[in-house]
Amino acid sequence: MKKIVILAATAVMMSGCVQTMTAAPVGNYAVESGATVQLSQSWTHIPSNLQSTEGSVLTKDGMSLNRVHILTVEDEGSIVSQSGDESIEYPLFEAGSSELKQIEFLTSSLARTGLKNITPRNVQPVTLSGLSGVQLEFDGKYSTGLNMKGKAALAESDEGLNLIVYIAPAAHYFAKDEAAVDQMIATANFQPVN
Repeated sequence: MKKIVILAATAVMMSGCVQTMTAAPVGNYAVESGATVQLSQSWTHIPSNLQSTEGSVLTKDGMSLNRVHILTVEDEGSIVSQSGDESIEYPLFEAGSSELKQIEFLTSSLARTGLKNITPRNVQPVTLSGLSGVQLEFDGKYSTGLNMKGKAALAESDEGLNLIVYIAPAAHYFAKDEAAVDQMIATANFQPVN
């Protein structure tokens, strides 16, 4: 009986170490990295251990219907979680790269997650967390035939490439939450908190 109690107590203590999905309520919200965004509506936060990319993901209706990736990619880092298989090449961020190379890094990373025929458009300057960067929209398609639309804001800092990437089906879902994502981009703070 004593062994059962000890095993149960150990299981309870270990379960406290596992990250799970949590509510991301309206207001100022901090993701795993410490970056903050202002949310105008409630989302669900999906930590990196529950999805295939680095950083945090916010979703309203599920990963396949809408998601916002919020992360900082360090030099020689990747957006896509690496499996450890040396034969698989992952796009890696290179510090000091041009905005064109940063966009190529983003689109190559999105391709590794299954999005195909990615077409960037409406590339323009943006201020992200007080830093000069670039914002773009993009279109793509999954192998299932689902047409996707996205928006991304990227700006390099001393810590790496700060990104907010929004992806949703082109029909209905993208437009539904685009204004909320624009607010996240406008209010993002990637600066380290001292």
